[in-house]
Amino acid sequence: DAGSLLAHLSNVEPQRSALLQGPASLDGIELHGPAAELRKCEDAPALQGARLFEVDCGLSRLEKESGGMPLPLQLVSLHTSFSLADADAARAICKEIVATTAGEENCIYHGWTVCGDTLTCREAYGSAVGLARHCEGVAASIERLLDGPATLREGQLHASLSQLPVLAEFVEERRRETGYCSRETQRFFAAEGGFSRYEVQQSMFGFFLRR
Repeated sequence: DAGSLLAHLSNVEPQRSALLQGPASLDGIELHGPAAELRKCEDAPALQGARLFEVDCGLSRLEKESGGMPLPLQLVSLHTSFSLADADAARAICKEIVATTAGEENCIYHGWTVCGDTLTCREAYGSAVGLARHCEGVAASIERLLDGPATLREGQLHASLSQLPVLAEFVEERRRETGYCSRETQRFFAAEGGFSRYEVQQSMFGFFLRR
């Protein structure tokens, strides 16, 4: 929630300031969440200039978003942005994709957010195989989304080094040269030192999602 985010930003402000005083520069900030929570963050100094993306639809399998046992950051996440041409038509297809994704056991969360004419899909899976299966399952819907209602801007894939080869093999075998989860998707590997403390619906998925 907004309170936890603001508390975190305050806690790491010294390190953030040191990072931006030479070692790195800030390209931009995006904040995604429910409209009510976004409004609580509008005046935060650390978030000045941030683009605020309001949740439109989605699902989450998190039973506990924080407070669990700290474990290595292992999930595979894909962040894909689109330019909207027909918001109503795009929204209908997005809801269709959410319904399809609801039947995927490896999905941790999947959802769509909007800021102006930018539509973003944020999704995470317990493994690279789970993401690959998802891409196959929603291929027809993504194709219809890109056939008028929206155009692809960019995609970013975040995963551990051990997961990236699996996704590279999937892209190669399926000859996904362009588009959603393709060769042109930017790939980021998880830096050392990260952790996660979420807990998923163990009764549905099993412990492998938390490894």
